[in-house]
Amino acid sequence: MKSAEELKEKLSLYLASLSESAQQLLLRTLKKNMASGDMDPSSQLILEALEKVLPDQEPEATPPVKVALDPLLKDAFFSTAKPFTAPLNLASKSEGRLSPDSLDSIWVWIKRDIAQPEHLALIDQEIVEPDKSEIQTKAEQLKSVFLPKISQVTKKILSELGGEQKMANQLGSREIYEDLRDFMVSKEKAMALQPFLKRIDQPLVSWGSPQGEEVYAHIRKFVQQFPMQTAWLFSGLTSKFADPKLLVQLATKLAGSEDAVQIGATVYAPAITQILVEMEAHIFQFKAKVNDPEGLDQALYSLAEWRKLVRAVDSELEMPVQCPWAKSLSAMKTEMSDILEKEISSVAGLIRKALRAPKEGAQESADENLLQDATRAAQIFHHAERMKDSLAINEIVRKVRKELDQTFELLTKSLVERTRNAEGHDVETCKTLGDAAAIFATHLVDDDYANSFRRQLRAAASSPELKAAG
Repeated sequence: MKSAEELKEKLSLYLASLSESAQQLLLRTLKKNMASGDMDPSSQLILEALEKVLPDQEPEATPPVKVALDPLLKDAFFSTAKPFTAPLNLASKSEGRLSPDSLDSIWVWIKRDIAQPEHLALIDQEIVEPDKSEIQTKAEQLKSVFLPKISQVTKKILSELGGEQKMANQLGSREIYEDLRDFMVSKEKAMALQPFLKRIDQPLVSWGSPQGEEVYAHIRKFVQQFPMQTAWLFSGLTSKFADPKLLVQLATKLAGSEDAVQIGATVYAPAITQILVEMEAHIFQFKAKVNDPEGLDQALYSLAEWRKLVRAVDSELEMPVQCPWAKSLSAMKTEMSDILEKEISSVAGLIRKALRAPKEGAQESADENLLQDATRAAQIFHHAERMKDSLAINEIVRKVRKELDQTFELLTKSLVERTRNAEGHDVETCKTLGDAAAIFATHLVDDDYANSFRRQLRAAASSPELKAAG
């Protein structure tokens, strides 16, 4: 004990000779190691000696993190449009439905053409620990200045020859200009919908539930009083539904008919128009993102959402061929069928190449790019197989499924055996291939098969042969 104290005293004398910055650096390192559990007795002794040298000092405080005010103010500024903003950018305009990118473009235009230097100075600030109420207050202050100015500027431009086109040019497109017009009245529209929107505190699952019946009674009263506001009604309600079929059901209940031609002649037509516009947007996003590894999740989201929307229309509406909506729906189904046929035709071949056994005597290999392509194809096939009844892809799905049934089980059995026999470099490679194959199994078969396969891989990896090799 005495020798430890003597050593600590000598360490203290040495540490006292170091510069303050060196002492602080050493202190931070030791405390970091202590927090992570990586402290040996020697390091502990050094820490005690250092704290003796610096009894009243603490490590330099971490500078507070500043947050840009601009995006927070933008979100608060457009808060009244939130109930009416679609989950993705729309390819065409639907009344009462705004695109997220439109709000970004309008904000850029406001900062460029509406805001004064003092407003830009506020927007460009960085603040520490932003308070939500403070942000909202600042946004309301900006609104009190910007909204009248926007009205003044647009009124002046619209009074000129070709005024609407000039506004579209300034903002970037006609759709953005129309979204600006919708934003300018969104507060009024949102307030009108509050009496029944606030009653939906959980996603609505059925119109036949007590909650559904209560909300429907308020909706019916609203459309009787404001029959020309149904586009805003449907847009504001959409995010409250657990399934898009509830929007179609609402239109059919209000119209008293499931016939699309009859609904199209009523004020309830915007419900179906909104669904078709969002279907079109999901196709556009799927095509734009499907070949981008970083955008694949968005592509798959759009594919899943498109499937929900087409199922809602197919199951809840009678769509005569002469109906304009039927033609639009048919064209989209044809387009999606062509896209998916191209995407899924190679899935079986990709998986075979990705998981195939090496030639005799050769090492196992895992091509990361090939595994990524095969995973992507398997995910898309998973969705396509569930959409085959709605699209013209039955034949290609059946063909691919047959190929997969013939080869996938053989590939997984082979991989289990190769894992059991793996040595050295092959151990880690087989693990990589096994992890990928389990993901394939989840998408191409089911979770039970994938979990069973994982158990087989774990058993094979811990076999006596492998342990002996290790």
